[in-house]
Amino acid sequence: MGKHYNPTPILDAIYETHSHARILFITPEAVASISADNVAILAVLEELCTVDHIVQTDALDFPNFTTYTMCVLGSNSDTAWTTSNLADIRAVPHVPILCFDKVAAAYLEMGTATSDASAQTAITVSAYIEASVLGMGSYYKSITGLAAGSNTISISATYHTISMANANLSEVIYATDGTNVVLGFLPSIRENGVAGLDETGDELPATLAFFGAGYEAAKLNTLGLAVIYLTCHILIHAQTKPVEIAGTVQNLRKLIIGNMGGEFGNQTPVVEFIAGQNTVGTRLPVGKSLYDILLTGAGALQAASTTESLNQAAGTYDLFTGTAQAVVLEKLSIKMPTGDAGGSITSISIQTDDATPAVIISSVDGAVANLTSEAEIAYVGRVLINTGTKIQLTIAGGAHGSAYTATIVAECRAVVSGGYLA
Repeated sequence: MGKHYNPTPILDAIYETHSHARILFITPEAVASISADNVAILAVLEELCTVDHIVQTDALDFPNFTTYTMCVLGSNSDTAWTTSNLADIRAVPHVPILCFDKVAAAYLEMGTATSDASAQTAITVSAYIEASVLGMGSYYKSITGLAAGSNTISISATYHTISMANANLSEVIYATDGTNVVLGFLPSIRENGVAGLDETGDELPATLAFFGAGYEAAKLNTLGLAVIYLTCHILIHAQTKPVEIAGTVQNLRKLIIGNMGGEFGNQTPVVEFIAGQNTVGTRLPVGKSLYDILLTGAGALQAASTTESLNQAAGTYDLFTGTAQAVVLEKLSIKMPTGDAGGSITSISIQTDDATPAVIISSVDGAVANLTSEAEIAYVGRVLINTGTKIQLTIAGGAHGSAYTATIVAECRAVVSGGYLA
């Protein structure tokens, strides 16, 4: 009997995947004396998963960024950032970053710092919030999400805001103070699969998020703290394998294909090799795909097939032509249709059109007595077919007298990449 699984533990396991995540929390002030705002942020993070906490001066030389699921930059409400300390984390691939103040956001090229929104208690939330985890909330933790329109998220507090109006940005704006952005994302991969961009137009190494109301996180109410939780929830699950693979493929696309600003992009070694943009490669022949070229590579076995009617007057008819480069014919077979050949046919033969033809199937083997119902006559050997050389069928005697079509299949290998039988 097969095992019976209770679905509840499975769902618990799915929700509890946070326990396998790790967040790196970087604060401007020393670990032992963080501000009340960063204490509030840290408490939310610790509800999610394991949190490692370092001071900003350690971030510049921190060796293990890529071992973390995401990074959170604490508020600078008490101690200022020295943004040069954040230079390394800004470039780490596949590690999403959440920040709470406009200084860090501007340094990450998320947007332009704007004037603080003081004495705020609410944010104006976009209508499409309901399609996001930020709107749906978390059933597992019984956390309520945001609703479209005005949401009270704090007692009177200062919110940091930014402008994400730059044309380069691939922003998703969830909430504003009525004018500027309080809650916004820069996804590393947009919904259409194209790489996200920062303010300078560079592709994002990872998704970035900004929640300016967290600048004074100690003044956030339950809903405001829930926004931090749900934002981290999104960023952590952006690192689950399906999305991580997509991000990896996107970054590989950039390295292999480039940004494709012109005919060819930047940093495109594979494309340059294939397309002859450098001295290593040669361009693909017109009308030939990479698949075709790989299929017709030197030494690769390839097949070609055609049909030919034997209900034709005595004469010679083209079957295949050596194309692009020389090939070596190794096998050829001709198969009769149902019914014996007859009429005026006395024999068939297959040979090249060289000045001295290479005989592939002789008229003896192709005598009408051998052309019985579904009979197959085969050749195995080696014949060099140069570019332009034809493999031809000769009908001796005359036509069969009614519809009678044979099938011919040839196997060959290109002597030089690109050769094939057409």
